[in-house]
Amino acid sequence: MHRRSNFQLLHVLTVLLLHIKPTPGLISGGEGKKFRCIDRERQALVKFKQELEDDFGALSSWGSEEEKSDCCKWRGVGCNNRTGHVTLLDLQVTSTPLEDDYKPLRGAAVV
Repeated sequence: MHRRSNFQLLHVLTVLLLHIKPTPGLISGGEGKKFRCIDRERQALVKFKQELEDDFGALSSWGSEEEKSDCCKWRGVGCNNRTGHVTLLDLQVTSTPLEDDYKPLRGAAVV
């Protein structure tokens, strides 16, 4: 079963990488232009999150709600400032409420 989960995570990441195209996530703003994450990449990250156990809420900023729509602002996600493409995933849990009760994100080893 553990192997199957790893395969599913690898599949989601592969799909994410295959869908990265030079499509700018351009949004016009009042004082110029802002770049936001690309919707299909946000959707892939939300699907990827569903495959993980996040006991400490490290990925609580990730979601499909309106206030969480810009995945470039999510904790652990980095984006290209010009294109809006996701270029970095940092799933390391850096602080926990109880150090003795630490559990890393399961499945993150695939990344």
